[in-house]
Amino acid sequence: MSPSVVSRMLEDALKYPLRGEESTATLLIGGGLAIAGLIVTGLGVLLSLVFVGFLALPFALVPGVIVQGYLADVMRHRLRGDPNPPTFEDWPDLFVDGLKMLLVGVVYAIPVVVGVVFFAIVAAVLAYATQASPDTSSLLGFALTALVFFGLFVYGALVGYVYPAAVANWVREDDVMAAFSIATLKEATLNTTYLVGWLLALVIAVVGNAVGQVLLVVFFVGVFVLFYVQVVAWYCYAEAYADAMGLEREFDGDASGDANGVETRPSESTARTTTDEPGLSDAEENAVPPDATESVDDDEAEADDDADAPGRRE
Repeated sequence: MSPSVVSRMLEDALKYPLRGEESTATLLIGGGLAIAGLIVTGLGVLLSLVFVGFLALPFALVPGVIVQGYLADVMRHRLRGDPNPPTFEDWPDLFVDGLKMLLVGVVYAIPVVVGVVFFAIVAAVLAYATQASPDTSSLLGFALTALVFFGLFVYGALVGYVYPAAVANWVREDDVMAAFSIATLKEATLNTTYLVGWLLALVIAVVGNAVGQVLLVVFFVGVFVLFYVQVVAWYCYAEAYADAMGLEREFDGDASGDANGVETRPSESTARTTTDEPGLSDAEENAVPPDATESVDDDEAEADDDADAPGRRE
């Protein structure tokens, strides 16, 4: 992927959340859900002193789940080529999609849980077996801890790289099990285009989250920035997956005009359809059918006869 293409993807990604007539309302709702989650969590912690707040804590997860569902909808809209971001309309569907995203994440996190449990068991066994030699126990414990943490770090980085492609494949196939299709994920993630798009999303997420964290002190402004950054990052994930898989998208391409996406570039499939349609050449279009010429000549002859008729009568 050339630098100009990457620059173009970055520009389109930054403009994407601002497109459409309801973009402002969408950003406000997305940030508002995050604020609602924080408020419910804070109330739950305060009321936990009287054991009532624990009942409110599960509700603090609902806004976050809906936001995750919205990000899945962003992926869905981009994979089919819609230039404008989705809106918060089908709330039950967004909640279900958010639960599916969490399910995919939990399944990918199972090896981490297994690794931690295995490490705890092995560490306990080694500590019991080397009670007579504290130095050996400390050395083995340190080596084992370093090895486990290195393995978890590598696996976590791998999951972070594969996870967006897994979500894209689920959304594309409309089947959660497709998120675990090794063949498809291998095809997408081993593509250089996906790697470049994923790295671009990573840079956007790191820089954007740093800015958002700083702006959190300014009346929750940072919350809206964080939501905006999430949408931009998932736009990049969707574009990276679509390009890596060579998808032909139904709608027009990315908006090339202003932030509202008034002007769009036609997709390759649309261009091919328009180009391939058989059409008449200029000569054929300008040619006059023979029947029409004969009809004109007959009309002119009849007009001349009508004009000469009075003279003949005289």
